[in-house]
Formats: sequence, C-alpha cells, structure tokens
Amino acid sequence: MAEITKFIRFKANILILSGVLFITSFELGFPLEIVQTTGRAVIQSIETKDEARMQALEEALYLAALRGGAKIDGFSTVETNSAISENFVIRPTNGIIDYTIIREEQIEEHYSVTVLAAVGEIETVGCKIGSIINLTAYKPLLQVEANSPAWLQAKIRNIYSMLVSELENSSDFNVKRVENEVLDIDKLKSTDDNFDYAALTTGRTRINAGSYALRTEIIISSAKSFEMDLIKSTSDNLTMRFKSSVFQGGDYNPIFTQKDQIDVLLNQSGASRIVNIMASPSRDSVFSNLKRLVPIHVEKVKSKLKCQPLTATLNVEGGRLRVEIGEAHGVKFSSLAIIEEGSAQWTLLRVVELGNNYAILETFDKADDLTVMKGLEIKFLQET
Repeated sequence: MAEITKFIRFKANILILSGVLFITSFELGFPLEIVQTTGRAVIQSIETKDEARMQALEEALYLAALRGGAKIDGFSTVETNSAISENFVIRPTNGIIDYTIIREEQIEEHYSVTVLAAVGEIETVGCKIGSIINLTAYKPLLQVEANSPAWLQAKIRNIYSMLVSELENSSDFNVKRVENEVLDIDKLKSTDDNFDYAALTTGRTRINAGSYALRTEIIISSAKSFEMDLIKSTSDNLTMRFKSSVFQGGDYNPIFTQKDQIDVLLNQSGASRIVNIMASPSRDSVFSNLKRLVPIHVEKVKSKLKCQPLTATLNVEGGRLRVEIGEAHGVKFSSLAIIEEGSAQWTLLRVVELGNNYAILETFDKADDLTVMKGLEIKFLQET
C-alpha cells in the first residue's frame, strides 16, 4: 500500500500587465475506483536500474492518485527582469488504498511499471444502498399490565403483527417469522444442534453471519392522573412501550436496541357525567392512537439496520479466501471489502466469485500471505 505525495511544477513567464496577482485553486473529485496506470523512468546506468524501477513505480502511483482527483494551486512571483513567474502545483486529492504491480519491463534505456490501484476514500460510515436486509423475527414479549383494560389483550397481538408487516412490506427487507420460538442467545451460543434433543425433534432457528435476529417487547400500562381546577377531575392514561433488540447473526452479539413509547387518553372522570362521556375516547379511537407508534418505531429500526456495515469473517479454503455471505445479503460481483484489523490491516479485497450465500475474494496483491487473514473480519464498502 502506498500514498504518494509529489509535485509537478509548470513555469511560464509573461510581461507585467497590471499590479494585481491572482491565486487560483480548484478540485476535481471522484469516488473510490480501480485504475490502471503506467510509470516510466530513464535508466542512467546498470547500477541505477533499481532506482529507475522505484521511480517508475512512484510515477505510476502518482498518476493513479491523480485519477482519483487533483487539486491545482497557483501563485505568482515577480522576478528581477520585471516578469511574472506563474507557478502551479498539482496535488492528488485522494490516496491510494491498495495496489498491485501487474507488469514491469525494460525497453532499451527505459524502465516501465504498470499498476492496478484502488484510489479514493473509504467510506467508514454510510448506509447501505441496494443491499438486502435479512431479518428473523423471534417470539415477542407482549404484556398488558393488570391495571389496563382487558380488551387490550386481544389488540396487542394485532399491534405486533402490524409492526412485522411494516417490515415485510419494505422492498429491501427479507423478513422471516419464527414467532413461536424464543430467542435464547445463551443456548444458541452453547448448544450443538447435532446432539440437542429439542433441536433434533422440533428444530432450532439459527441466524447466519450477515443476517439479523429481532426480539420485540410491547408493554401496555395504565396510570391515573389528578387535576384540580374549578372542580376535581381524574383521567386514566395508557402508555405503550416498544423495545426492539437486534442481534448480529453468527455470534449473536447485540447490535442496537430501539425504544419508543406513546401516551394516550383512556377516559376522564369528573363531577359531570355528560362531560365525562363526551371527553372519554372510544375503544376504536384509543386503539387508533396506539397504532400511531408502529410506523414511527419501524422506521427507526429500519434506518439503523440499513446503516449497519456488512461484515463477514474470512476463511481460507483451497488457497482462496471465502466468506459465508453472498448475493442474498446484497454482495455483488464487483463488491470491494477491506480488512481493518490485524497484520493485514487496510488490505483491500474484491469479489471474484459469488454465490447466493458465499463469496470468494482476492487481494489486490496476489503475493499476500492468506494464512494470516484467516479469522479476520472484513467490511464490505458502501455501494453507490
């Protein structure tokens, strides 16, 4: 990997036409892209061949960096012959993330090096564009506290069903319901399904890497409030709380928890019976008010899930790097990924073979030692 900072200067002399000096600067920017460039250098002698090779490599990398965007600065100086010297400095605005030498050769007194480089900036934060979110909804906790109306027992299940339906209706979400199965993280982590009676007889749903598990809690409670104005009055209010916890597939580590709540009026009591009847909402009105929280909560869960990086753990099989996520998770044949840890930190990889639930990747430099990458986590870069 390399990042080359280099300057090319152009110089032109013109006559003084005014006393005003101008400084110009402009930038051209591009996203992360793969470019191929060739650098050349003159071989001064046999002893300087290695030096010429390095100069050609630097030239190739510099040209690659310029392909990712350039910044041109200009300044003027007055020389002794009353002429203005215009100086321009061209700097790459993007670095080289990774590169590999694909060809080098000597032609007479010149040495040339051709590189394939990834230039630009890595998006460390960003939401998925066009990716598919695989989400499994486990058995929810639905609770109507004893001080709340009994008719809500039948409605709370409808509210949860609406929540999951909202997720299912999203084109970029693939939702699976296993609402009769409790999400037991400890058991999933510690139990071997091949020797577990419950897993062998009734089955146990596991979440693979690249997918997510959802556990939702909905709790409805009631509280009484008192108001003292000209007359004493009381009101009963319902509070509905949503808590959706999302876990990473594979290791079942918690990703985030989204909490929301809504308060609605249930009924009002005062000195006047007529006022009480008119002020207290109907059951349909109460239920309609409670449902208003569903799309708000779902949208927050969706937004957070879309902004989770797509990660996977590298395995080495048959001398190739493999991950257990693929097209079903939004990976594409052109997708790029990066290692952000270990001795291979900032190594860039590209998908060279793709299946529904797997991907084969290669490093840019095929001379890399793949054994040191086994078990490392990669992050797929944001697709645009």
